[in-house]
Amino acid sequence: MAPSAIAIATEAPSPHHSELHTAKYPSIVQGQVAAAIRGGFGDVHFTSRTAGSELFVNPLMAMYFTVDLMGLYRRLLYGRALANTRTQMQVGVAIEAFRETVVIRQRRAYPH
Repeated sequence: MAPSAIAIATEAPSPHHSELHTAKYPSIVQGQVAAAIRGGFGDVHFTSRTAGSELFVNPLMAMYFTVDLMGLYRRLLYGRALANTRTQMQVGVAIEAFRETVVIRQRRAYPH
């Protein structure tokens, strides 16, 4: 079953949206992306979970919410293997089986 929607943010999320919905464990990543969508840059905090640490909001993070889902699915090499999955375990097994058929690139340090 192929995805049938395009995921596009139509408005910037509230800086506290994630915190309201996951009060015990607010998503640091979602908060950083939301900050980028609002135009934040650099050391932007929205949760006490990041207190005492230096963060870096990159304006390009705003692009994470704008993706053509069908375009992404068409390029997903294991998309057909996921078509009949229903559980997280089935998805994991399908991805692992795919990884056994390709050469995995060596991990490299992520440059800042």
